[in-house]
Amino acid sequence: MSIKLKTLARKNPQTGQVNYYVTQDRRGSIGIDELAGNIARMCTCTEADVKGVIDALENYVADELLENRTVRLGDLGSWHIRANSSGADELEDVTLDLLKGFHINFCKSSKLLKSFRLKGGDLHFQNP
Repeated sequence: MSIKLKTLARKNPQTGQVNYYVTQDRRGSIGIDELAGNIARMCTCTEADVKGVIDALENYVADELLENRTVRLGDLGSWHIRANSSGADELEDVTLDLLKGFHINFCKSSKLLKSFRLKGGDLHFQNP
């Protein structure tokens, strides 16, 4: 497998200058049904079993994040929530009105990060 790359032209709205960037050449997405089918072909579980586990995992991750827990998923990485708020000058001024919302952050594992180190043999550049 290799990462497919392409050229992307972007115009600066302030100056009108066009710059060119290297970006990934996205090839669509994969849903739970197809993912479950692929996993089922690699093990002794049925596609329905795998889909059931993935469905349960979705619910479980959400529940654990709501309990302020970090959810670690092996060599993929971990999810955690982070509050986003405005600051206050004094401790007494801190109220829930400062809260803007929450972010769900995903931290890649070191093993996953190593998979995406730049290696010439794993990259394929496609010019239009």
